[in-house]
Parts: sequence; structure tokens; C-alpha cells
Amino acid sequence: MKSLNKKFLSIIILTVVGFALFSCVDSKKPNPKIANQKITNSNLITISEQIANDNSFAREDIELFINAITRLGNDRDSIVGKTVNQLIAEQKQFAFKRVTETLKSSGARITLFLNHKFNYVGIKFEEDSLNRKINSIVFEITNTSDKEIKLVEGVLQFFTQYGELVKFFNIKTASTIPISENGEPIVFSMPFLHDDNSQRDMMIRTSRDLNAVWTPTLIEFSDGSKIVDLATQN
Repeated sequence: MKSLNKKFLSIIILTVVGFALFSCVDSKKPNPKIANQKITNSNLITISEQIANDNSFAREDIELFINAITRLGNDRDSIVGKTVNQLIAEQKQFAFKRVTETLKSSGARITLFLNHKFNYVGIKFEEDSLNRKINSIVFEITNTSDKEIKLVEGVLQFFTQYGELVKFFNIKTASTIPISENGEPIVFSMPFLHDDNSQRDMMIRTSRDLNAVWTPTLIEFSDGSKIVDLATQN
């Protein structure tokens, strides 16, 4: 869990660095003869060569232009008829929006971890009343927030030692989780049908070295408030 928290904190750090890069763009002004040229069906190679050979273009602007034509290259109408300056400006806006969305989702993701602790206990292999094989995922959740939790949702993924995803389970708690005064967790067991014809299901039952990774997507409190990581949830 600590490694996951460090991972999400590193995302925020990279996001802050991204903001810094946007604010520290070279003050160079591109050659207007090149920057105001409109893209046609046939002049993109020439314009690219002109930009590469003209030292009036800052490195950041060149990167933005490259990313713009790469991102929009499959849509003719998104490039043809626009100037170099327009494409640079559009890409800057697109990149800034992505950075801000990353910041929002990272904040929600870390807040989810700050308000609970998840511990994967193991899997119980059982049968139901119809003699069907059941994999019951057993896990513990500790409420580290300052109010009662009504619901926790997330995804428990199982990976091989080589980082290959074997299977994932959508996890949802079935009862309220009180504030933990002494760090005591609440134990849950969630059943899933097992398929003998599925190689991945068989790996869940037979492999002994799989890594379980928990990714929370929602915490709903008894007072109706919620913490939601929309990026991961969707």
C-alpha cells in the first residue's frame, strides 16, 4: 500500500513539474513568415523543414507542433487550413487540459487511500447450494476517516510476477464500516463463480505467486458525501 501511495504522490509531483514547464516556456517569438503559414495537402514537409532550420522557434513550440500534427494527423480537416501558430496554440490548450485532469484524478485517488486501508487476506475455494465452484475473495478494510463509511468500491487485480494481468474482480462492501478507534478492520468475503474452462480462473486457484493490487474507485459515507475517482471508475 505504501508503494501505491508513493506512486500516486509521484503523479502529483510530475503534474506540478508540468505546470512549471508551461510557465517557463522560452520567450522566443517564432518567425511570423513561417508561423502564419497555413497547412495545405502538400506543404507540411516544407513547413516542418523551415521550422527545424529556423532558430526563432523555441523547443517547446516545436514539440507542441510535432504533437499536434501527430495527434490530429488522421483527421485532414483538423490540420489543413490552420496555421502553425494555431496548431501550437491548440496543442498547448489540449496538453494543459490533460495535465489539469491528471491533477484532479490524482487528488481524488490519494484521498481515497487516505480514508481507508485495504488488506487482501486470500481466497476461499467453496461450493454453493447448486454445487457450483465459488471463489470467495476475503479482504479487510479499516476506516481511517473521521466518519462512518457506508460503501467502498474498487477493483482487485491479480498479476503474475512478470506484471501480466491474470484477472480482476470488482469489489463492493456489503455493510457499513465504523470509524476505527484502535485500527481494527472489518472483514468482508465476496463470492465469485469459478469456471473450470477458463485458464485465468484456473490460475487464480492454482498459482501461488500472484500479486494482488487494490485500486479504490469510490467511498460513500453515511452522511451522503462521496469520494470518487472518475478517471479510474470509467
